[in-house]
Amino acid sequence: MKKPIDGKTGTLVQDAWINIHNQPIIASSLQVWVKLYLLDSHPTGSMAKTGENCNTLCEESIQKAKVSGICTDNAKNMERLRAALQQDDPDLTVRKPQLPGETRWKSQLTYLDRYITSRPNYMKIVQDHEDEIDQNIAKKIQDINIFRNAKDMGDQLRPVANAIDYCLADNASLAAACDT
Repeated sequence: MKKPIDGKTGTLVQDAWINIHNQPIIASSLQVWVKLYLLDSHPTGSMAKTGENCNTLCEESIQKAKVSGICTDNAKNMERLRAALQQDDPDLTVRKPQLPGETRWKSQLTYLDRYITSRPNYMKIVQDHEDEIDQNIAKKIQDINIFRNAKDMGDQLRPVANAIDYCLADNASLAAACDT
C-alpha cells in the first residue's frame, strides 16, 4: 500500500506535546514544502524528555521517511539531540526554529538576538532594494527605537530565559533551581 509520504523528501519536525488526555507525547512529522505529514507519536509517560531519549525516537522516525533536515524546539535538552544527530550524520541539516513560540522564553530570546545581529543585513537589503520594498516595512527596519527596544527587552529577558533553560536541563534539580 502506498503511503502519502512515499518518494517525498522533507524536514523532520520533532516536538513534545500533551495529548487530549493530558498525557505527554513526542510527535514527529515530515514537512514537505507547505504540507505536514504525521510520522509517529510516542506516549512518553514517565520517560524523561532527555536529549538521548529524544534522539532514540528521532532515529526511529528517520527510518520512516527521506529526511533532508531536522527541526527541533529550542529547549536546552534538545541541544544534545541536535549534537548527536549532527555527529551521526554531518551532512544532515539540524536546526532549531527561528521564530518564537508564544510561550517559549528561550525562543523569544533567540528571536530577539537574531533580529539584533541581523539588523545590519536587513538595513543593507533595504538600501540595495529601496524601490522594491514596501516603505512601511523599510521604516520599521530603519526605526532605531524598535532596535533599542529589542536590545532592552533582550537584556531583561536573558536572565529569565537562562533560569528557565537551566531548570529544563536533563540534570536539573529543585535545589539547584532555587539557587538560580
